[in-house]
Amino acid sequence: MVHADVLPKNFWVNPTFELGSDLDQTTGTVSNWNRGGGDSTICHVITDNSVSAGHSLAVIDANSGPDGYGEWYSDVLLGGHASGGDTLDIQWYEMYNLGGPEMRLTVLFFNASGNVVGQTHFVTSGTTSAGWVSTIADSAFTKRNGSLTVPLGAVKMRCSLVSGGSGTLTGVMIIDDLSVARAPVANLLFGNFWANPSFELGSNLDQTNGTVLNWNRGGNAATICQVITNNYASSNHSLAVIDSNAGDFYGEWYSDVLLSGNASPGDSLNIQWYEMYNLSGTEMRLTVLFFNGADGVVGETHFVTSGTTNAGWLGTIENSTFTKRNGLLAVPPGAVKMRCSLVSGGTGTLTGVMIIDDLSVARITPLVSDNFWLNSTFETGNNLNQPAGTPANWNRGGSDASIDRVTTNNFTSSSHALALVDTNTSGYGEWYSDVLLSGHASPGDRLDIKWSEMFGITNGEMRVTVGFFTAGGSFITETHFVTSGNSAGWLGTIAGSPFVKRQQEVVVPAGAGKIRVALVSAGPVATVGGMVMDDLTVAVHPTTVQAGNLLPNPTFEEGDQLDNPTGALPAGIWARGGSDGAIDQVSSANSVSPTHSLALLDNNEGGYGEWYGFLALPGVRTDDVVDLQWFQLYDTTNGNMRLSFAFTDAGNTQIGGGKDFNVEGQSPGWLGSLGASPFERRNERFVVPAGAVKLRVNFASGGSGTVTGTMLIDDLSVALSKLKITAFVPDSGGFNLTWDSTPGKTYTVQFASILGSWAPLITGLASGGLTTSYLDTEFHNGDAGFYRVIQE
Repeated sequence: MVHADVLPKNFWVNPTFELGSDLDQTTGTVSNWNRGGGDSTICHVITDNSVSAGHSLAVIDANSGPDGYGEWYSDVLLGGHASGGDTLDIQWYEMYNLGGPEMRLTVLFFNASGNVVGQTHFVTSGTTSAGWVSTIADSAFTKRNGSLTVPLGAVKMRCSLVSGGSGTLTGVMIIDDLSVARAPVANLLFGNFWANPSFELGSNLDQTNGTVLNWNRGGNAATICQVITNNYASSNHSLAVIDSNAGDFYGEWYSDVLLSGNASPGDSLNIQWYEMYNLSGTEMRLTVLFFNGADGVVGETHFVTSGTTNAGWLGTIENSTFTKRNGLLAVPPGAVKMRCSLVSGGTGTLTGVMIIDDLSVARITPLVSDNFWLNSTFETGNNLNQPAGTPANWNRGGSDASIDRVTTNNFTSSSHALALVDTNTSGYGEWYSDVLLSGHASPGDRLDIKWSEMFGITNGEMRVTVGFFTAGGSFITETHFVTSGNSAGWLGTIAGSPFVKRQQEVVVPAGAGKIRVALVSAGPVATVGGMVMDDLTVAVHPTTVQAGNLLPNPTFEEGDQLDNPTGALPAGIWARGGSDGAIDQVSSANSVSPTHSLALLDNNEGGYGEWYGFLALPGVRTDDVVDLQWFQLYDTTNGNMRLSFAFTDAGNTQIGGGKDFNVEGQSPGWLGSLGASPFERRNERFVVPAGAVKLRVNFASGGSGTVTGTMLIDDLSVALSKLKITAFVPDSGGFNLTWDSTPGKTYTVQFASILGSWAPLITGLASGGLTTSYLDTEFHNGDAGFYRVIQE
């Protein structure tokens, strides 16, 4: 019998498809796999070829109808196997023979609410696999490997074998020996600054009394502190406290790192490690201490064990699995040094074992580049773990200050959020914060204001208010962003409900020297309920992004691990696709604003990369025009890369023809490197077809499968078109005006020698399409004049 070829420590259930019922029939049931798609009869179990044992999974698609595709899918919960930020290896064997491109193996990640938080498509390349001869029986499987990053918040993973591509695609695709395992490399936070995080540096490390670089033994029984090799998360060693002394003894491993160059007071830090334990009672712990320049402790946090064994404990160190832990820390004022300690007490009489590996610490990057709001995450201040605490730069107002609270029951980053908990039908609460605009924004600037919120409100509304004042404090104007009822996903409590992201835009008025943001429970005073805010940011809207932009995260400055090119996941609509996900990157080599751009870095002549997403178009109607703008930079050989757009219906089915904007060679102004070369601006306009509710965006390196090179895009924006004059030039004894127009509309052109005294030059002028021109040959008195175009 041929043995299964699966990854070591595979956690995928039924990887060789040998468990189930009636497996020798094409309609057999495979354990932990389900049939889906528009035509489930396409999903077969076959016995005429396999890698190991006797069965493999197939989609055999002869249905060329628009909904004629099949899908095998299988779900596995990630608990005990992998966590957000982990790297996973995936491996399978495949063969295929297709009528066109493409079939695929797709991986989806879901959060606890069942929403997709990440997806990767491993698509076929060409129409036949390398080992295809003429039939399934006489062909050979090809081994495929991929790498995945588990998105933050993911609790479930799905693998799907899908026969579409398009619903009209026909052909066969077979897989066998599908396995998934956490990558056997150190899983560290990106930007980790902790020294020797995997305990692989030191001397005599294969001995329990070995010396681990940058780690010291402490406590009153140093022999408790051991180095072990009989289990680890990565590499070959882990750190342990093995305490069999029931007397008043304990052991401690501790390690110090200076914060200079790594983090500063007020910064938020992520800490991550892997642990296992088996204890006689509670508790052992990982402790973090912060010290000032005089070596005095200025902050400490204890991450204690829960219960007497971790989730993966199976009786011995060798047979058990590690559990991933994460924590959030705020660097306190005056801190210059940080210490991590693994401690076996609890009480001195506690016995048992606790092991850690892959300990990493990283500074949390700002939520939004160029954000100028102070204390955006509410993590600095006094008594923040108490409802009556006071975040720095925030003040209580309203008629009942007890409504204004700090909560630790729920938050989007770190560990605190701002709350209004109002049970007073005759009073209201208010949090407010002021920031001077000098050095940040000027009158006329547009500001992007973003925050996360949740609320459950009765008898009225609550609101976020943005106001402007003169530098001397005189009121100018304010804008209210009101809420009522329940936020999306509200489940009755702050602790159990999800946050919803909000984004609004305001313009700095003339004379403004100060901006105020307030969270208010009055509208009217009788309003009761709760509202919570976190991660408030304010930044000047980039001038390179169109006004009224509909695309979230146009500058690619929001998301996870943005400084990690292959692990980054930009916020918004974006997901990785293509046949090689490593091509899909986020780059900091060059950008328009401020520091990141979306990239394709393709060195694979046999594969291609793709970023793609679907943008909902609320409020956009048939025959509206949308304006697209982006900046691009490229250096390619052997073919094209492209940015493509197409309209779709609610089910993501394309409506009408798409538009491909191909590039080849080098972008205008190329100076030999990405960092030194300028971006090229592109503008395009599209008419919205009937039935369109979404815009699909594809950024792909496969024009040709053999293309290599790099392409960057930045500041990609999509906006509902507004009439604007784009050209005014002398022409044939007059002046020619050109403007962006809408097909099917008519226009009036007016002239005035003095503003306000408009006279028509022409009415009922039919649109010329996406642009319209008018030649004015009339003589006008005076030395100056003004033109105005009106859509009728």
